[in-house]
Amino acid sequence: MDADTIIVELKNADQNILSAALQYELKEKLETNNSFCTLGWTSLLQDGNRYRFCCYQTSPITTTDDFDYSTNRDIAQAKQNMLEGKPVPQCEYCMHAEKTGRRPVRKIMSHELATLTDANSVEEIIKLQPVDYDIRIGNQCNAQCRMCNSEDSRLIDIEYTKLGLQDHELGAIPSTSFDIINIDTAKRVYVAGGEPAISTEFAKFLQLCIDNDRTDMVLKINTNAYILPKRFLKLIEQFDNVEFVISVDGFEDLLYYIRYPIRWDAFAENVKTLSKLGTMCFSHCIQMYNVMGMYDLFAYFDKNYADHRSIILYVDNPDKFWFGNYPDKNAALEEIKKCKTLNRYNLDAGFKQDLLHIENTIKNCAIDENTLQEFYDFTDILDGSRNHTLKEYLPALDALRRKPCLQIRQN
Repeated sequence: MDADTIIVELKNADQNILSAALQYELKEKLETNNSFCTLGWTSLLQDGNRYRFCCYQTSPITTTDDFDYSTNRDIAQAKQNMLEGKPVPQCEYCMHAEKTGRRPVRKIMSHELATLTDANSVEEIIKLQPVDYDIRIGNQCNAQCRMCNSEDSRLIDIEYTKLGLQDHELGAIPSTSFDIINIDTAKRVYVAGGEPAISTEFAKFLQLCIDNDRTDMVLKINTNAYILPKRFLKLIEQFDNVEFVISVDGFEDLLYYIRYPIRWDAFAENVKTLSKLGTMCFSHCIQMYNVMGMYDLFAYFDKNYADHRSIILYVDNPDKFWFGNYPDKNAALEEIKKCKTLNRYNLDAGFKQDLLHIENTIKNCAIDENTLQEFYDFTDILDGSRNHTLKEYLPALDALRRKPCLQIRQN
């Protein structure tokens, strides 16, 4: 933007258009510097003694038992690399996402945090200290999601040890201390799990905010909406700006199979409850178990929660869950074709971009039969533990184990 350019804010200005205009310099920086990210200055994620700028970073920026943000050399070096356009190894996810046509998370979140902090220029951003916190509450959880792990669910930890899927129990992993949050300056606190709704530590933090008259900060809560304790609801209703990120990966019985033991009817009722306490969006982890259930899942939210976004994530670790290895590519492409008829596809650019990424992945990736067998073997072990069968919940996927992998038909 030229030095002589002046932006005049009208009283009735559209805030989205105004924000875009004020953030023009930031937009240019994000387009010309593939390493720069606002979160390097605004945000902090603590998971035990590991520290990152955001949950998309593939490994910690620094690991220490004596953390001081202002003096930590690893934090300072990562920010310097961002300014100079040098790669930050921990930011591999966003770099890869932008190259492969996924939703540009770095750009979206950078603009979001710039708006939250009223910082419109790079110069303003690099003067900031963290006001956006990401807290992980350990492996306190009430579900055993098939694609999850012992670090995020104590119930899985116990089950996997019993089944011989891991050598030993990790035990209960404690919540990150909420003490890292500067309650006087915090603008947003994001809490994920485990399951935050059942966390005693989170409840204590909410009460602390209430006692200190800080119920104006944005609370962003990732939840499976399975169990909503009365104490949690009473605390949450006292906050002014609550955002729920609701994890849901299957419609009706498929939800129970993937996110055992969550039942659809209870989930749907709890979503109605949460809708009265704050804004919502829905987070869907696309994987082998639900790539053929996408339409039913998205169609439900298209019909019942048309004004609430669906955010698509991908389970690509471990490899056995990766949707790109689905053994009938033609069927998967037909499922995607149905999804393209939904309002979400036509009205939400991010959703459309993610769905096209799924389509391109299905088209272009060869099936790895060894990994596919690993998926079936794991599924059989887990089904035996839970008294389920793949045939009952996903008969088409079960039938495919006895057939050659079906590649894309050639016209």
